[in-house]
Amino acid sequence: MPSPPRTTIRKRSDGFTLVELLVCIAIIGLLVSLTLTGVSAARLAARRTACLNNLRQLALASQSFGGAHLRYPRGYDKNGRDFLGKSPRYWMDDVMPFLENNVNAFVCPDDTARKPFKATSTLVLSYGINSFRFSDEGHCFWYSVPLASVHATSRVILLADCLPQKFYVGGGTTFSEPVTNVSARHAGSFNVAYCDGHVETRSETTQNDWDASQE
Repeated sequence: MPSPPRTTIRKRSDGFTLVELLVCIAIIGLLVSLTLTGVSAARLAARRTACLNNLRQLALASQSFGGAHLRYPRGYDKNGRDFLGKSPRYWMDDVMPFLENNVNAFVCPDDTARKPFKATSTLVLSYGINSFRFSDEGHCFWYSVPLASVHATSRVILLADCLPQKFYVGGGTTFSEPVTNVSARHAGSFNVAYCDGHVETRSETTQNDWDASQE
């Protein structure tokens, strides 16, 4: 009697097939991409937070200056002397003594230019003072503004991220977006400090945000 035919059972190889290998590579690539995106976002958030902390320090120094002189830091004084004893004087010179000469507070981590704000200075500056003048000099920080003149301190911007080699933002009597010299360096947004000392991240503003004469 003839023997029954043999059935050959082929054992599967212990290795990966080409398709399985390609799938694994794709998954690993996706995970790496997600990880790098998360790290990048975390770094961006950390730099934005550091910038807000700088602005908070500058705002508090401005308040300390105001407590001593009963006015806000003056944006520009052609007859004044800076912290090196040279003319003119800027708002940074008013707040510098109240920062214990911590010049790092003037530099935003996302300011990649890192340039002195003028050729004759060594001070790297990433922030500018609100210089809009919607009513009179008594409500424009380019000039000497008494503390008592600003009523809506929690709604009026004093300082903001600014373009390299600038020391002020805004200016004039007409508001429009984007505001002159404001730098939206934080992924399309910018940080601001208000007269009452609090800080925020903004992507857009209105005239009221800059108007020191509002009630």
